[in-house]
Order: sequence, then structure tokens, then C-alpha cells
Amino acid sequence: MSKGYSKTLLESDIQRTNIKDRLNEASYDYHSNLLKLLDEKRHSANKDMRLWEDTIKGFQTCIALNENLIGVSMDIVKSQLERAFEAMKIEAKDE
Repeated sequence: MSKGYSKTLLESDIQRTNIKDRLNEASYDYHSNLLKLLDEKRHSANKDMRLWEDTIKGFQTCIALNENLIGVSMDIVKSQLERAFEAMKIEAKDE
């Protein structure tokens, strides 16, 4: 294990990387479905509701993964700041 990094911090970083990878994949799928949907709307009289629903679900997945990514990233930042303040022997004042 690297000096200065806790097991929890490394696990959180791995979790963040996994979420980023899943978000990239979900974003690609969402945009592919969106382009298909737009193309269908312009060139076809047949409306595929399943594609519409898949596009909406893809968007929802992207939003949820992004929210998770932000949460994990904020937890990592909080942990790093707490460690830095502890190393500098700075204590938070309760107001």
C-alpha cells in the first residue's frame, strides 16, 4: 500500500473509477439510443415506444451514476482534508 493512503481511501478511489467506467458506458448507450430515436422521428412513420423508454431509462441511469460519482468523490475529498488537518494538528472549532 502506498504511503499516505489508507485502505479505505484506495477502495473509494477504485469505487470512483468503476462508477466512471459505468457512467461512460451508460452515456454512450444513452446517446446512441437518442440518435436512433431522433433519426426514427425524422424518417419513419413507425414510432418505437420501446426505444423511447430505453432512452429515458438510459438518461435516468446516467443521472444516478453521476450522482453516485459526485457522492464518492466528495467522500474522498472529505477524508483527504480530514487527514491533512490531522497531520497539521488543526482541530475544527465547534460553533
